[in-house]
Amino acid sequence: MKPVTYSEVSNEMTRRQFHKKYTRVVGSIYIDKNYVDDPIAVVDALLKRFPNGVIRGFASLHLMGFKLLDEGWVPEISIPLESSNVATVIGKTVRRKTPDAYLIKERRTVDAVQAVKDVLVKLEFEQQIALLDHLVRQTPKLYPILEESNEFKGTLEWVSHFSESRPESIMRVRIRQAGIVGFEPQIGVSVGGQMRFVDLGNAELQIGLEYLGAVHFDSAEKRAQDSDRQNDLRSVGWVLIEVTWRDLKDHARWLHLVEKVKMLVREAEKLRNSRLPFRPL
Repeated sequence: MKPVTYSEVSNEMTRRQFHKKYTRVVGSIYIDKNYVDDPIAVVDALLKRFPNGVIRGFASLHLMGFKLLDEGWVPEISIPLESSNVATVIGKTVRRKTPDAYLIKERRTVDAVQAVKDVLVKLEFEQQIALLDHLVRQTPKLYPILEESNEFKGTLEWVSHFSESRPESIMRVRIRQAGIVGFEPQIGVSVGGQMRFVDLGNAELQIGLEYLGAVHFDSAEKRAQDSDRQNDLRSVGWVLIEVTWRDLKDHARWLHLVEKVKMLVREAEKLRNSRLPFRPL
């Protein structure tokens, strides 16, 4: 869907009809109202007004084929420092030194590394990791690309493409920040010839955290499947702790859960050490 001005379609409709069908993005440039949530339609309109602009951040990643977590992202382009000041109705323009640009689908955009930088700077650390998990899970080759940039060194150490959702990523980050080590995402456990997976688990101590999202409560079938899986895991010695979004949102509840995990770890380590032929120093 291409952006238009009224003069370009004035021979097809009245101005009243035009405003009923289209919505303004910037200046005299409009897009069909059915596409206001399409980031590419929005940046195309911005680029029509600023031909020297470069697509940034979320819209750039979208153009590359990535799906992002729902953060209410605003499509954005950078424009030359000397550009005129024109207010946008939809989307955003920022004046910056013109970055290195690459053509993707005939549009000027930054590369994947810069696009990720643009997005991460707007997020808190645990949300950064959740997004990187999400992106790397979609395209594993993104990890070595980001690894080449020194700016991601400390961050990438926390990233795992095995986490299957934002809450699981946040849970993993917080457990590590609490000083609890040895917990990895999607641990596979063989139970009676079937492979069962733990959302976040310590395979040596057989302690796992299971995230229960809304789907677990909305779907009786999903809840039954998870119950069967957890019962299978418990039957082979796993201790499982259920975590909900409320636990992640409520600081006091989360601290209580962390203390519970630490206690279980201490007890499991004590039991393990008692079975060793020698006492660790």
